[in-house]
Amino acid sequence: MSDKKKDYFVPEQLDDNDFEKEKKEAKKARKEKKFELNRKQIIKIVSIIVVVALIIAGVYLYLNPVPKKSTAPEQTAKTFCTYFNNGRWSKLNELMDFKGYYVLGAVLEEADYTQFDKAYQKVDEKDETYSKYISSIKYLINLDEDALSSFADIQIRLNSIEACNLIQGTETLYKLRVNFDYIYDGQAENVTEAIYISNASGEYKVVFGEWMQTVLNYYQSVYMIQANYGY
Repeated sequence: MSDKKKDYFVPEQLDDNDFEKEKKEAKKARKEKKFELNRKQIIKIVSIIVVVALIIAGVYLYLNPVPKKSTAPEQTAKTFCTYFNNGRWSKLNELMDFKGYYVLGAVLEEADYTQFDKAYQKVDEKDETYSKYISSIKYLINLDEDALSSFADIQIRLNSIEACNLIQGTETLYKLRVNFDYIYDGQAENVTEAIYISNASGEYKVVFGEWMQTVLNYYQSVYMIQANYGY
């Protein structure tokens, strides 16, 4: 009988040692593949959890926003309103920098506020003009507190601080854009104005703007009433 050509695959016969080695390698490969699949699943699950957590945190913060922490100038503005509304006149006076008011009101034009720091340091307290100004201010801030409270008919309700910016060229002067209401006899007049605050004196104080002008006008009115009517 002649040998027929084999046209089918006959697997190579392995001895026992080779067979066991191949079994181990195949088992190891399956284990590594399973581990890789598990690792990918874990990464996918963790990613989903992180995304969900971020969404929940975002929704929570949207519904429960964290109050913005006030900067020192902003807090000074809030304290100014509190003192004014509560008739704490001596405290209010301490929160106003009259030297700064003189610099912005009598020395510099608004376009030159960038020179505030230098101008503040250059004020000669012996200068006649400045001396007269300070003497007038001293009369006003030494008014009787009971008299000031008895004529008080206005309050400042601060609604929002829309901006608080350090003026370019300075290290101490801030311009705040504030929205507030003047309250007269229960009637509110809404106003948006610039308030200037500086720590050139070493402490943050109001130096210029609508509020300081309002206080000084009020003091002037009470002074005139006392002078003319003896209250």
